[in-house]
This record gives sequence, structure tokens and C-alpha cells, in this order.
Amino acid sequence: MRTAARLIAVLLAGCLAACSAAPPAGPKLSVILAEAPAETLSAYGLFADMATATPARGVAAYDLVNPLFSDHALKHRLIF
Repeated sequence: MRTAARLIAVLLAGCLAACSAAPPAGPKLSVILAEAPAETLSAYGLFADMATATPARGVAAYDLVNPLFSDHALKHRLIF
């Protein structure tokens, strides 16, 4: 019985620690909805990691069914 109580206490502590952690940063609505554009693209918060171009939470990558030709340039399309 003591072992079960200890296991429950450990699981509860783990759940509380996970719930109290700050949520990952996402797009900044105040910057997106501002009347003037931001000075830099990174100010919008669309990427969780700018170095790897990993989209932030709530931002999804998509591709066109019929891609448009644009001089062999690689494109990354995101929607928020």
C-alpha cells in the first residue's frame, strides 16, 4: 500500500510540474493585428526556432496542389 501511495504522489507531482510549465510561445496577435507592419519578420512569432524554421504552435505548413513556378526557388508556406 505504501508503494502505491508513493507512486501516486510521484505521478501527481509530475502532472503538476507539467501543468505549471509555461506554454510554448506562439504567434503574437498584438503584432499581427497592429496597424503598422513589424520591423522584422521574427517579431510576429511565427517560428518556434528561427534557425531551423520550425513553425510555432498554431502555425501549420502547407503545400499547393498545383505549385506555381517561381524560378526554381524553394518556398515554405505557412498558415496561422
